[in-house]
Amino acid sequence: MKPQNLLIRPPPTQFCTLGYLILDAFLGGGIPTNSITELVSKSGCGKTQLSLQLFTSQLLTTLNGSSLYLYSGFPFPYRRFAQLVKSFQSTHLNLFQSARDPRDHVFTREVHDVRQLFDIISHLSLCLENKETKLDVKMIVIDSIATLFRSEFENNASDLKKRCDLFLRISVCLEGIAKRFGVAVVVMEHVVDLMDDEGQVVHDFKAAHEVLVKHKGLAGEKYFEKVMERLVRARRVNMAVRLFKKMEIEYGFVMSLDKLKFVVEMLCEHGYVSSAEKLVKSVANEFFSNEFICNGLVKGWCVDGKLDEARRLSQEIYRGGFEIGVVGYNTILDYVCRLCRKKDPFRMEFVLEN
Repeated sequence: MKPQNLLIRPPPTQFCTLGYLILDAFLGGGIPTNSITELVSKSGCGKTQLSLQLFTSQLLTTLNGSSLYLYSGFPFPYRRFAQLVKSFQSTHLNLFQSARDPRDHVFTREVHDVRQLFDIISHLSLCLENKETKLDVKMIVIDSIATLFRSEFENNASDLKKRCDLFLRISVCLEGIAKRFGVAVVVMEHVVDLMDDEGQVVHDFKAAHEVLVKHKGLAGEKYFEKVMERLVRARRVNMAVRLFKKMEIEYGFVMSLDKLKFVVEMLCEHGYVSSAEKLVKSVANEFFSNEFICNGLVKGWCVDGKLDEARRLSQEIYRGGFEIGVVGYNTILDYVCRLCRKKDPFRMEFVLEN
């Protein structure tokens, strides 16, 4: 646990509905303020449609502000937006008893390149804090950043480094606006991969490392989790472990038990439980393993099909002064049942007892 100054409590998080109960439930209540929400999919899945609907749905919340739409796909879909507004007005007559038009609360701006986007965001921050020209913007939607990066940068290591560098600067600016002014920031993205001559995805982690070092201390929790997840998925286990151990010295991240839990979970899910256990033991003096980490390691050994290792770890945990939790026991029981059912069902009772 971390101490918190109760006199400087963070503002309560408000949510903007997407207009669909299922999507709101999936996002934990809708689009949150004070943070960035990134929605990613391939082209043609309805990201722009969802963006336009957000502008009308935002009027149903207590945010009481306008929306800013920064778009890179020309032209702006005026006809589609007009149809959405007409449908919205017909289903919410109580909001539009006067001549109020939802389109009066939406600012739009086309963006031609990445640097223009960075300039707009920087200028917006100044306008929001200037009382004389204060804009009542409570939601910012960008559709989409990936399109701008894809058209401006080539698929090589040098441009990849520049792209990561500029993307991080934009992310820091957006995060600052969201937290300082209580704005809900939504970023729509395309799925884009860098492919080699054989059609395989290229993982240039050297460029990511250089960007993290250059902007030491600026990257947040989500950036750490994304880099760690990509490293593990690309089977760069040693690099993932090194990132955790060197996070404070080289990258400016704050080492914590929550980050250790995340790394252990990633390693165990992808079949690297041995590396996860070594990492936990190497930092045992700094972080005392809790029930979540112990259960994760036991589950990892069972997923790997190594019951003896799971039993060994359970015994070590018991000798350490506490027992594994219900999740750990259930994982072992489930694996034993599946193993005996496959090999010899009559040995199940004997294996469970031992």
